[in-house]
Amino acid sequence: MIVYHNGSETKFFDLKTQTIIKPNSLKDIKQSHMVQAGDDIFFFGAGTEYIKYSISQKKTTKFNSCVYQRGTMYSACYYKEKNRIYILHRYTDHYSKSSQIEIIDPINLSVQVKTVSISHITNPQILASNGLVYIVDTSYIHTMSDNCQITSTIGLYNFQMKLCAIGDGHIYIFTTQSTIERFDLESKSFTTVPDINQLFRYPNNSTISKIVYVPSSGVSSSKLYCFSASSTTVKVYDLITYMFTDVVIEVSNHAVFIKRNKD
Repeated sequence: MIVYHNGSETKFFDLKTQTIIKPNSLKDIKQSHMVQAGDDIFFFGAGTEYIKYSISQKKTTKFNSCVYQRGTMYSACYYKEKNRIYILHRYTDHYSKSSQIEIIDPINLSVQVKTVSISHITNPQILASNGLVYIVDTSYIHTMSDNCQITSTIGLYNFQMKLCAIGDGHIYIFTTQSTIERFDLESKSFTTVPDINQLFRYPNNSTISKIVYVPSSGVSSSKLYCFSASSTTVKVYDLITYMFTDVVIEVSNHAVFIKRNKD
C-alpha cells in the first residue's frame, strides 16, 4: 500500500487492487512527511503537532514536536534497528544555521534533539537501511553514526541529487540531469538505471515530485513509483525488467510505501 497526500487530503493506494481508499479517520491530516513504524504511520510537518495513526485500530494520537519552529523540516525516516524515527531539520536564527535531528520513540512518543555536524547541505533527505543512517543532499552522501556524527562522505561528482529513495541495499537518486543513479551501499559504487530515458519522453514526466521504492513480493518484483507534481499518471518502473507501466493515482509531493501484515 502507498499512503500519499494529494494537496488537500491523505489517501491510500492499494497496490493489489489498484484502487484508491479514502480513510475517514485521516481526512483532516495536512500535507506531511510520512513514516511507518510497525503498525503505525507517523505524520510530521503540519506545525508543531505530530500525528500517530494506528493502521489496525484506525485511530490517531497527537503529540508535540520539541524543535523550535524557526527552520525547515526536510525529511524523516524510520531507523528499524534502533526502533527510532529520525526527522531532519534545518534550523536558522539571527546568528547561524545548523542541522538538527529530532529523534522520536514510536512507542512512548518521547522526543529528543541532536545537532548534526554538517555545515552546508542543500535539499537533504534522511534515509535508513541495515543499521545505518544516511543523509543525501544535492552533492554528497553522508553516513551518520548513532550519536549524529558524520563518519564518511561520498561526493556526487557527475550529477546532482533532486530526489532519492532507498531499498534492497541501494539508494536510488533521481538527478537534475534526468537520470536515476543507483548507489550500492555495500560496494559504494554507482550505476545508471537502464532505460530510464523512457520516463522523460513526455513533458509531464519532467516534473517528478516523489519517488517511492516498493519492495518485491511473492508475485511482483521491486519497483519505483514516480509521482508527478502536474499529472495523475504515475510511472511505475520495474527494477528487474527495466520496463515502465502507467498507473493513474493522483498528483502528490508526499508519498510512502506502507507494509501491512497481510501483504
